[in-house]
Amino acid sequence: MTETKQNQIDRKTSKALIGGSIAEAIAAAAATVLAIIGLAGKMPESLMAVATIGLGLALLFKGAALSARFNSLVRDIGENGKAADEIGATASAESVGGLIGIVLGMLAILAIVPNLLVSAAVIIYGGVVIIGAATNSRLDHAQVADGSDNADVRKIAHEAVTSSNALLVLVGLAAIVLGIRSLSVGLPIQELPLTALLALSVGILLSGTSICGRMLSGLKL
Repeated sequence: MTETKQNQIDRKTSKALIGGSIAEAIAAAAATVLAIIGLAGKMPESLMAVATIGLGLALLFKGAALSARFNSLVRDIGENGKAADEIGATASAESVGGLIGIVLGMLAILAIVPNLLVSAAVIIYGGVVIIGAATNSRLDHAQVADGSDNADVRKIAHEAVTSSNALLVLVGLAAIVLGIRSLSVGLPIQELPLTALLALSVGILLSGTSICGRMLSGLKL
């Protein structure tokens, strides 16, 4: 493959990654706003259903961005069959989890046991986010090692990506706990799933903007 053709592929991959991360961040930001308004007492039942759909879309875009990141990394530092299967499975899990959540959100809009459906969705989202954080951590550390010759830059980037992925794991765990708690209460208490949606959307928003910012800054992450 010629250098010119390789550069064209790299540019297309970077655009796909940036576009996916921006779309992920926008969808997560919308879900964040809706969850906040719902927690403020404005149509909480309807807004948590719509926020569930928004967060599902964010996960779909997140899965697409993960695939683009992996494709870029494979060309830079080589392909590992086992790693490829794992990352492909994670991207699929995020996309499938997002689709399931979207369906549950749509059913919740129709007032079909909305609290139950949204609680189930946030449990699924929490599990998917935890799985995605683990895989993203591997990609981040590999790309940090390959992204700069400056040891200080690599150290700062390593700490940043570690903190970002640790936050996602905590957010995912919190969402699962809140979702299970909401299901166990058996009462239509919207505050629990709305809080879980807010935590998840903020975590995904920060993750998406972080990836997009690093790409735009020119650091290969």
